[in-house]
Amino acid sequence: EASAPILEKLREDKSFVEHLVGRAVEERERLEAEYEERARAVTELEIQAVQIKGDLQNAENELQRSREALAGVIASLDKRETDIEAAKQDILATQAAVEQNAVQLATLRQELAMLEQRKQEVEQENVRLREEMHRIQLHIKDERRTHDDTLKAVHELELKIADLKAKVEHLKDRAFTEFEVQLELKTYPPEEFVDFAALRDEIQALREKIKSLGNINFAAFEEYTEEKERYEFLSAQRNDLLEAEKTLLATIEEINQTAQKKFLDTFEKIRQNFIETFKSLFDPGDECDLRLEEGVDPLEANIDIIAKLDALAENLKASYAEYRFGEIAQLLHEFLWAEFCDKFLEAVKLDLRDSATEQARAMTLATFDSVMARYLQLLSPYMPHIVEELSARMGYVAEGKFVMTKPLPDAPLLSSDASDAQSRATAVYEAAGRMRNLKAEYNVGSRKDVRFIVKGAVNWLAEESKVLALLAGAGDIVLDSAYEAAKGTPAALTPIGEIYLPMDGLIDVDAERIRLGKEIEKIKIEVKKCEGKLANASFVDRAPPEVVEQEKARLEEWRTKLEQLGEMLAALA
Repeated sequence: EASAPILEKLREDKSFVEHLVGRAVEERERLEAEYEERARAVTELEIQAVQIKGDLQNAENELQRSREALAGVIASLDKRETDIEAAKQDILATQAAVEQNAVQLATLRQELAMLEQRKQEVEQENVRLREEMHRIQLHIKDERRTHDDTLKAVHELELKIADLKAKVEHLKDRAFTEFEVQLELKTYPPEEFVDFAALRDEIQALREKIKSLGNINFAAFEEYTEEKERYEFLSAQRNDLLEAEKTLLATIEEINQTAQKKFLDTFEKIRQNFIETFKSLFDPGDECDLRLEEGVDPLEANIDIIAKLDALAENLKASYAEYRFGEIAQLLHEFLWAEFCDKFLEAVKLDLRDSATEQARAMTLATFDSVMARYLQLLSPYMPHIVEELSARMGYVAEGKFVMTKPLPDAPLLSSDASDAQSRATAVYEAAGRMRNLKAEYNVGSRKDVRFIVKGAVNWLAEESKVLALLAGAGDIVLDSAYEAAKGTPAALTPIGEIYLPMDGLIDVDAERIRLGKEIEKIKIEVKKCEGKLANASFVDRAPPEVVEQEKARLEEWRTKLEQLGEMLAALA
C-alpha cells in the first residue's frame, strides 16, 4: 500500500516518456522525408543544410537523451517492481513469523498458567510445612515441660522417700534405745488382711498401761547416763549443724559480695565509657550519668539473656574449634535476632521509657552493654573488621586496643544457677506467643486495646504482667482465678495458666460472621476441587504418586482449615 503512489508516479512518467519517444519518432520520419526532399534540392538549399544538419544533430541528441532517460525509467521501473516483490516476500515472512509467535505466545501462556498454579501449590505447601513445624515446636515445648514436671515430681518423691527413710531410721534408733527392740521390715502376703487400725489401738492401749504403772525408779542412774549421753550426742550434732549453717551463710554472702563487686566494677567501667561517649557527642558542659538505686540487688536484673549468652559462648567453642562457620553464623544470628532483639529488647522497653525508674533503666543499659560487648567478642573471628569498628564506636575497647587480640570468653558471666529465671522467661515468651496467635486467629492482631484474662495463674505472674502485656500487644492482663468464660470464648492453655480473650466490643460480630462465611464457601470450593481430582480414576492412575499424595495432603489441609473456621463461626454464635 505504501508503494502504490510511487507506482502511479512511475506509470505517469512512463506514459510521458512514451509520448516523447513517439513525437521523436515522428519528428525523425519528417526530417528524413525533408532530408530526402532537400537532398534533391541540395543545390538550392546548401545554405540551409548547415542549419538543418544542426537541427538534425540537436534532434538526434535529444532523441539520445530521451532514449537514455527511457532506459533509466525502465531500469527504475524494474527496480521498483523488484522492490515491490521483495516487500511482498517480507510481508509474507512477517505474517508467518507473527503466526508462529502467536502459537509460541499461547504455549508460553499455558506454561505460565501451569507455573502459577505450581507456585500456588508450593506456597500452600510451604504454609502447611511452616504450620506443621510450628505445631511440632509447640509439641516439643509441651513435651519438654512435661519432662521437666516429671523430673520435678521424681525429685520431690526422692526427697519424700529420703525423709521417710530418715524417719524409719529414727524410729529404729528410738525403739532400740528406749525398748531394746530391733525393728525389722515385715512384709505381708497379699491374701493376708492386716488391720492396722486395730494395731494402732493396741499400741495406744499399751502406752496407757505404761502410764498407769507410774514412774519406775530402779536403774535410774543407768537411764540417766544413757539419756545424758544421747543428749550430749544430739547437742554436738546440733552445734555442728549450727556451725555448718553459719559457714554456709558466710560462703553465700562471700559469693554474693564477689558477684556484686564484679558487677559493680563492670558497671562503673560502662558508666565511665558512657559519660565519655556522651561528652564526645554533645556540647561541652552537658552532663549525664548512670546510677544504681540504693538498697537494690543488681544481681536480679535480666538474668535470662545473660544465661543464654553464656550458653551461646559454650556452643560456639566446638564450632570454632572445628571451623563449622555455617553453624557459627546460624547460632550468632539466632541469638541476636531471636533472643536479643525479638525477646530481650521487646521485654525491656518499659525500662527505657520516661516513666521507668533510674535503677531499672541503669540495669537494662548495663545488661545491654555487657551482653553486646561479649557478643561482639564472640562474633570477632567471623566478622573481624565490622566488630572492631562497632567495638571502637561503642566504647568497648580502649584506644589502641583490638578485640581480635582477646581470646574467646571462657568464664561465664553468671556464676549461679539461672534455671528458675530462664524458666520464668521462657514461660512468659511462650504465653505471649500464644496470646498473639489468638489475636491473629480472631482478626484482632493489630488491636492494642485487647484484654486478656488469666485463670489459675502462677504466683509470680503479677510481677511480669506488664512485660507480658507489652510482648502480647495487649491493653490489660487481668488475673482472675474465679473467671467463668462464656461459651465460645477464645482460650489457650499456657505455662502461666489458662488464657482467655473476651471478644466483647473488639469486633463487629455480624461482619465477622459474614467474613467467615465467605471464607468457608471458598474453602468448600477448594475441597470439592480436590475431592473431584481424587475421585477421577484417570487422574489417580496417570498422575505421579507424589502428585496424588500432595493432592491428598491439600485436601486434608483444607478440611482442617474448614473445621477451624466452623468452630470460630460457632463461637461467634
